[in-house]
Amino acid sequence: MLVLMATFGVSFSYDKGSTWSWVCEGAVGYMSNENPILGVTEDDSILVGTFEGLGITTDRGCTWTLPTGPMGGVPVTDLVVEVSDPHSAFVLTSGYAGIDDAGSTFNSAIWFTHDDGTTFNQVGSNIDPEVLPETIEVAPSNAAYVYISGTRRINGVATGVLLYSTNGGQTFTQTLIPFASTDRAPFIAAVDPTNPLRVYVRVQTADALIDGGLGSATYPAGSRVLVSNDGLQTVQQVWQAPNSDLLGFVVSPDGTKVYTGGPKDGLHVASSTALDFTAQASPVQIECLAFRGTTLLACSQEVSGFTVGSTTDDGATWTPLLHLSCIQGPLNCGSASLVASQCDTLWATQQETLGGPDPACTADAGAPASDDAGTPATKAGSGSKSGGCALSASQATATTTGIVPLVGVLVGVAGAVARRRRRARRGKT
Repeated sequence: MLVLMATFGVSFSYDKGSTWSWVCEGAVGYMSNENPILGVTEDDSILVGTFEGLGITTDRGCTWTLPTGPMGGVPVTDLVVEVSDPHSAFVLTSGYAGIDDAGSTFNSAIWFTHDDGTTFNQVGSNIDPEVLPETIEVAPSNAAYVYISGTRRINGVATGVLLYSTNGGQTFTQTLIPFASTDRAPFIAAVDPTNPLRVYVRVQTADALIDGGLGSATYPAGSRVLVSNDGLQTVQQVWQAPNSDLLGFVVSPDGTKVYTGGPKDGLHVASSTALDFTAQASPVQIECLAFRGTTLLACSQEVSGFTVGSTTDDGATWTPLLHLSCIQGPLNCGSASLVASQCDTLWATQQETLGGPDPACTADAGAPASDDAGTPATKAGSGSKSGGCALSASQATATTTGIVPLVGVLVGVAGAVARRRRRARRGKT
């Protein structure tokens, strides 16, 4: 099963990407143009983090529910499915709480499920209310190591915050990252699949104002890449993208290579020991990255030849897995479902917006029946909360536009999670 999440809804493929069906955002429970976060657990339950709360489906997309109790209706900032136990997932929630002497405060907590989203319990105490959290990651090789990134204000100045835990998120220790004037927020990009202490961090930079000679214009400055070899106690910068934000970042399943890229910089590959990032010749605009087995997956724009594509030769050649114009129609869930009542009448307009119907595409995938899920993906990396998409697959993590901007394409592959990390609509620090 492949799951594509976007601002226009969720799409599903049950034949490894040959055909796709669609579920509108209203049936899932989130607002149009929102960028949700996606996770897929071992039994193909799908977790969707939205500003409205955590949506869960256990029947492959036809019926969606929200948790009740203290977690019900709380905005979800990020979530991650454990690689070592894909029945389990951490969910990071955060909502604006008010203002104190230091500035805005937030009500933030971590929740854990060990049964594919059936039940959730809070992990430890609430996070420091002065921290605005952004991302959460769990080490693939040891789930006791949990990492969170965010920002806080110190004497009125925004500063990056990295939180690390060695007891499964029960308690955290803080490391600060002083910001340059153009820095915006740190994101946990990936944790090495074999070394729980090796953590990659992206620091996003604000748009730089550049005078091009014909008046001022705004261009995105490149993200910085930091690496820690001691579980975020210390970090050091190893590279900076020359032209754009890095919307995709992933580590190979064996930990030997690092892949990253952005819309203007394309795909860069480095040895994990030398961290010698080298641009690949392929002109693909990278907006998310993930691994599925030994195959690298990417989200892009149709100008690159696909919305989702795969490569087995580090980007020298790509195989398209999805064109938006090939999404066939609403998922067949039965006349009594919300999918039928809310999505069927919207499809004609939505299909036209996506550029369909495309006569070159194959027939509809049909009902959410059994499928050939293929090899699950390994934990890969993370995407961006501020643009592009995040892509991951079965026990994997990862991080469009032809006709319509996806502002967040998320792809889950066979029990994997495709995650789009985004800044929540909350008060600013």
